[in-house]
Amino acid sequence: MHDKSQIYAIYIFCFDKSKYEQWTTEKWPKVRGIFANIDSICDSLRQTARECDDDDMKITGQIEPSFMYSMLFKEIVLEIHFDLEKEIPGLAKYARQVYKDKPEQLPIIDEFVQQYNGNINNSPVRWYTAECFTYKMLNKALGRLDAATLLKTGFFMRDLHQNIEELHEKQINDNNAPFPKTVYRGKIMTQEDFKNKIQQGKLISYNNFLSTTEKRDVAIDFIGREFQPSDTLPPNHPHLATSYNNIGGVHKNIGDYSKALEFYEKALKIREKSLPSNHPDLGTSYNNIGQVCNNMGDYSIALEFYEKALKIKEKALPPNHPSLAGSHLNFAVCYERMGDYASALKALQNALQIQQKAFQECNPAFTSTYSWFGRVYRSMKDYSKALGYFEKCLAIDLKTLAEGHPYQAITYSNIGDVYRLMGNYEKALAFHQKALDIQENVHCNPLQCAATYTNLGETYRKMQDYSTALSYFQKGLEIREKKLPKSHPDLAVIYHNMAKLYLSTGQYNMAMKNVQQAIEIAQEKLHSTHPHLLEYKETFEKIRKEM
Repeated sequence: MHDKSQIYAIYIFCFDKSKYEQWTTEKWPKVRGIFANIDSICDSLRQTARECDDDDMKITGQIEPSFMYSMLFKEIVLEIHFDLEKEIPGLAKYARQVYKDKPEQLPIIDEFVQQYNGNINNSPVRWYTAECFTYKMLNKALGRLDAATLLKTGFFMRDLHQNIEELHEKQINDNNAPFPKTVYRGKIMTQEDFKNKIQQGKLISYNNFLSTTEKRDVAIDFIGREFQPSDTLPPNHPHLATSYNNIGGVHKNIGDYSKALEFYEKALKIREKSLPSNHPDLGTSYNNIGQVCNNMGDYSIALEFYEKALKIKEKALPPNHPSLAGSHLNFAVCYERMGDYASALKALQNALQIQQKAFQECNPAFTSTYSWFGRVYRSMKDYSKALGYFEKCLAIDLKTLAEGHPYQAITYSNIGDVYRLMGNYEKALAFHQKALDIQENVHCNPLQCAATYTNLGETYRKMQDYSTALSYFQKGLEIREKKLPKSHPDLAVIYHNMAKLYLSTGQYNMAMKNVQQAIEIAQEKLHSTHPHLLEYKETFEKIRKEM
């Protein structure tokens, strides 16, 4: 049954759940669970019915026939003259028959008859986005090419198409509100489906009107609504671990690290119970938690998880596998943040040696390695070497990424910071502005933008433009306070920068307040000989002498 496309899901109804537990494993992915009461199985069936209605995405190497038919039907509908005085009551009558067992829809149908007035005041878009009977009937009819329903909803489809065209035209011509470059849609799919469907060179087609949002968190919220694991699978099912892991990845990518950690830990708890100790998926969980801990400033904890992940990889992979280079790179990031630059360089050399055997010279895999070489040498105050590695990184970015990619912005900001440290403030500002032009116009991790604001603030502080410097520090601080734990070392960096600014402007009380905040964080998170902590204490003494 599992290889038959006609069967979408299988439900087992039995008062003795233990009798059929062997069916709820990865081997039988269509089994949605074992249910001992009617209410729970009905809830799960409703969820699956919604999945079937929403599962309208087709991804192929050519144009899908069903997509072509739906487009042809739409073109025909656009040429038809509809008499709304007849068509609206006709659709309402048909909808009452379809939803006769759903009384909550009946007053909405009556309201549609009274209020729908064609393509006026965005009425079609309003009725479509309300997710009531109009949305459901039209989407289902387009997805299944249900001719009877398509004919009944034809006038509404025509009005909706024309309404969207008008709104699109207004957005394009409105210089004050430029048309968004990136929109989002939340959708859950298995890792297998993702690997098979989302491939370069393939086409994505939707038979219905595709709903999207400019806000990534709204799309993530829709994923959360779809994902209700407790209704469908046993609590320790491996599929749940995969889903938790994927949702954690979404939160990590937008800088919501505490939420990411919550989901990654759920995935790990399941995998530790259901998988052998050397299973690759366990290594993935250890690695993911290590990355989030690193991003949250818990570097020693991150190292522990990275080491667990590496032990699994070393047993499962050949010694020059590219994934091992990723592990060494993770170690380097932690060591750099901890101020252990010798260990960071050693780890980077290990990563680079593996990558040089596995990849050609300009492969994008080198960019992270070159970038961290640059950061380590910048921390060691070897600015010429740092600049050389950042420029290598930028050369690959420009060859392999689309213009204006967020990764290019990170490299521009790093180069600008090196020029600032070398005293070339004009070049520093130019590169920081390049970074900001990208980061303020495309969606990126807000913390990347905060880093550029901080770098700009330091540049203007060195140029003695203190008011501009302070405004950038405050922008960076606002983002970091929102996204990071209160004791994150990156917050200490801004507090210290602001302390130096206030020292320069003679505001010694404010300077002391900020430097004390920096020292407090550094003493909690960094070892006693870390260069940052030593620098913060040096600034503290300078302020104390002035007070």
